[in-house]
Amino acid sequence: MRQRLRTYFLTGIVVAAPVLITLYLISSVIGAIDELVTPLLPPEVRRIGVPGIGVAVVVIGLTLLGAVAANVIGNWLLKIWEYLVNHTPVIRAIYRPVKQVFETVIGPGGMSFREVVLVEYPSDGRWVLGFVTAKAPAAVAAELAPGDDGDELVSVYLPTAPNLYAGFLLFQPRSRLKHLDMSVDEAVKLMVSAGIAGQGDKPKTGK
Repeated sequence: MRQRLRTYFLTGIVVAAPVLITLYLISSVIGAIDELVTPLLPPEVRRIGVPGIGVAVVVIGLTLLGAVAANVIGNWLLKIWEYLVNHTPVIRAIYRPVKQVFETVIGPGGMSFREVVLVEYPSDGRWVLGFVTAKAPAAVAAELAPGDDGDELVSVYLPTAPNLYAGFLLFQPRSRLKHLDMSVDEAVKLMVSAGIAGQGDKPKTGK
């Protein structure tokens, strides 16, 4: 009976903990945004006291900003802003990389993670999980082109598990990659959990 109760208790933790932690993080983010945005709102709006009103204001504001930036005048103002930023010594060193990351990951036409692959690295017989992000830049492909056999050179991002935001970029011919029958979400979950998640999963095909 004690073993059964212990099993029930641990199962309850496994079920409840992810839900509670997720709700806590969401409520913390919403609360932090509300604290920053709400004091800037008119008193009539502040008196409403609805949780998440700051988030709604931010979402509406970003949507309007995107709409303004998409038209001719907004695009012209944006170019002036970027010209000023790109000619400011300290600020441009921060602004450019941050902008490139956001344009690559979530911007319109961004490359983001496309394919889940295994890469033989750092030596033969040792394989790491990676993501194909795009074709290799022309300058890189010109130096490392695998030949005239049509083997494409691609950019592969190799995260350092469990931190997906740290890693390095590898250029490899497609023929040297092992493509996995795994979605990007499944691969991310596997990395973040340090290989624990997905232990019971079965391949989707007979490979």
